[in-house]
Amino acid sequence: MQGDRHQHGYDLLARLRRLETRIVRLQKRWQTFRADPRPERLEEFREAFALTDRALEELAGQLEPTHRGARPGQSPGSFRAEPGSTDARAVVEAGRTLDHVLAEVNRAWGFLRREPDPTGLGGLADRLARAEAAAAILSRALRPSDRLSAADARRPDPKRSAAGPEAGNLDAVLSRIRDDWENLRRDPAPDRAGVLRGELAEARRLTEALASRMTSPEPPDPETARYLTGVDDAVRFAPYRDAFTGLYNRQGFDALAGAELKRCRRYSRSFGLLLIETQPSDLAELRNTIGTLQSLLRGYDLISRYSDRRLVVGLPEADGAESRRIAARLLRALAGESPEGVSAVTRLSYALMPEDGASLAALFEQAERRLES
Repeated sequence: MQGDRHQHGYDLLARLRRLETRIVRLQKRWQTFRADPRPERLEEFREAFALTDRALEELAGQLEPTHRGARPGQSPGSFRAEPGSTDARAVVEAGRTLDHVLAEVNRAWGFLRREPDPTGLGGLADRLARAEAAAAILSRALRPSDRLSAADARRPDPKRSAAGPEAGNLDAVLSRIRDDWENLRRDPAPDRAGVLRGELAEARRLTEALASRMTSPEPPDPETARYLTGVDDAVRFAPYRDAFTGLYNRQGFDALAGAELKRCRRYSRSFGLLLIETQPSDLAELRNTIGTLQSLLRGYDLISRYSDRRLVVGLPEADGAESRRIAARLLRALAGESPEGVSAVTRLSYALMPEDGASLAALFEQAERRLES
């Protein structure tokens, strides 16, 4: 992954983040000097100012080759990247667009959730399409060229029908997008950008389907009402489900695995925990990986999308030998399904009850240690 991050666009994003941090610190130094104007504090501010000025000069030089083609007065919300564009300015504008448009999406959905209408939903779908295009720019810029064609081949078909009720309501989908965008902002990486792009595409398709249903001559069906209001159906919209994969989320896994642990302790049974780190190139690859895992697990095993990159598997009544056999089987299958022989799973570790602890927190702690080692 480290090699991926030397792309021109990513370098510029990293430079901008460092510069923003430097400017914030510079402002704090100035406030400190104003509160207590002493010569040594003024000298510290001057030194910090000189370093910031040099960083600004370097940034200006990096932006100059791509700046001439920019349109003056272009706002983040009106950004339209050229197809295939991954130059430095396009990457920066894509990041600004995602910030701006996702804020608009959240505000618009706040009103539409209470009073849905086809026109408003159409506008929401347009905003999601702009965010999707911006995420595509980031995904191309961060992904090495040798994986680009394979990733594009796995891209979901834009003509595919909208996700069914099992995908979760639009409220849950937009909430997941917000979380994954924050993760991408903190740590730009091609897998995070690819997954976010797929999530935005799915949210757009879902919004378009809802708008279409609202314009139908017949009144909106109960399914549409549940989507729009965010009222969860006990089976289809369980609050413990991840919006895009249908797996348990963190809260769901903690609740169900905690109950299984209590049962196993009561009857002196063992319990295995698998911690799996993934770096899928897009949402389709993430789902393929999950499908492979599910096909090899027992019907009563628990599997969760615990965070944007982490999957967790709970193995009730599996001792150490069985847990290790399951882990090895999963790794072999995932490596075998990739045409390049490179799995989306990057690391896997395990923990066992009672050997490594009797609580979920203790098992996670031990699995984390093994993962790092």
